[in-house]
Amino acid sequence: MLTRRIVLGASGLTMIGSHARAENYPSRPIRLVVPYAPGGGTDIAGRLTAARLSTALGQTVVVENRGGAGGNIGTQVVAAAPNDGYTLLFAANSMTINAALYANPGFDVVRDFAPIAGVASTTVVLVVRADMPVKTLPEFIAYARARPGELNHGTPGPGTPQHLAAELFDSMAGTKIIHVPYRGTAPSVTGLLSGEVNLMFASVSAVEPLIKDGRIRAIAVTSSKRSSAWPDLPTISEVLNGYECDLWYAILGPRGMAAPSVETVDKAVAEMMKDPEFIQLMQTRGFEPTYLPAARLAAVLAQDLDRWKKLGQATGIKME
Repeated sequence: MLTRRIVLGASGLTMIGSHARAENYPSRPIRLVVPYAPGGGTDIAGRLTAARLSTALGQTVVVENRGGAGGNIGTQVVAAAPNDGYTLLFAANSMTINAALYANPGFDVVRDFAPIAGVASTTVVLVVRADMPVKTLPEFIAYARARPGELNHGTPGPGTPQHLAAELFDSMAGTKIIHVPYRGTAPSVTGLLSGEVNLMFASVSAVEPLIKDGRIRAIAVTSSKRSSAWPDLPTISEVLNGYECDLWYAILGPRGMAAPSVETVDKAVAEMMKDPEFIQLMQTRGFEPTYLPAARLAAVLAQDLDRWKKLGQATGIKME
C-alpha cells in the first residue's frame, strides 16, 4: 500500500510539474523553423510572423532556415523535436503536397504534428503571354482544349504548388498542357517572358510587376475567393466548380505539445490579426492574413492531403 501511494504521489508531481511548465510557457526563446532557404515567400511570411509573435508572447521568436528536399528536411526537424513548444514549424501547403507525393517524406502530417494556427494565405495566378489571343478564362479553356499537347507551362520545379495547381486545372478543365520544370521561380518567369513557355501558374509576388506593365496577362486566380489585391480577376472555381489551390502558411508544433502551450500561441496569432500594421505589412508583400484556429487548420491539412493523394494517383505524379 505504501509503495502504491509513493508511485501515485510521484505520478501526481509529474503531472503538476508538466502543467506548471505549460502555464509558464514561454519562459525562453522559441525557435521557428522555416523549411526553406532565406528570401522566398515562406521565409518572408515566417519572419513577419516571428517578429509579431515575439511581441505578443514576450519572448524572442528566432527564425531558423532549414531548407532542403523541397521542405522535407526542416519539417522532419520539427517532427523529431521535443514537444515542449520551443521548436515550432512555419509550414506552407507544400507540406501536404510532399506528404502525398513522396514515397517517404520522413514525416506524417497527421501523426507527427500538433496544428496550432493558420497565419496567412496567398493565391496563385494563371498568367499567359501577352500575345496569346485570350482574355477570359472560358476563352483560355477553349483555346487550350483545341490545342492538346501544344501549349506548355513553366513552374519552379516538380511537385511545387504551382505545378499541382496546373495539374489540377488540367484534370478538371479537360486540357493537356505540357509541364516544363525550371530550377526556381525566377528562371520560370524568364522562360515565360522569352517565349519558352506559353503560360504559368505563378505566385502573385513573382509576376505582379509584369502584369501591371502589360508584359503578361492575368486570367484568373486559383484561390477559393477573389483576391483583395486583384478583385477584378475571377477565380478558376467560378468556371470550374470545386477548383481550389490556395497557398497557405501556418504554425505547427511537434506531436504531444501541451494544450495550454498550443492555446498560448494560437491566441497570440489571433491577436496579430487585429493589428492594422501587421495586416498592412503582410498585404504589401502579397500575403493575406488568414487566421485559422487549431481545429480548422487540422481539417485543412487533412483535406489538402486527400486532394493531393487523389491527384497523384490520377496523374501518376511522384516525387523522389
